[in-house]
Amino acid sequence: MGMFISGMRYDAPGAFAMPGGSDAFNNLKWYRQLSEGIKDMGRSGLRTGKSFGKIGAMFSGTECVIESVSLLVICR
Repeated sequence: MGMFISGMRYDAPGAFAMPGGSDAFNNLKWYRQLSEGIKDMGRSGLRTGKSFGKIGAMFSGTECVIESVSLLVICR
């Protein structure tokens, strides 16, 4: 999903990560622009995956606590 989102952005991929901004990115050769775009997609995918993992861990932890409490209430 992060790769898709990165590919659909309106700004130039990686433009803000470069010292000169989007002008420096636009002056690169096409294969360097492609390389930077793919790297940006990878970083975005990793960032989205980390966020998804954190949300999944919070959900499973909350669900575990709720189930444990409900089991304690039922068994009494």
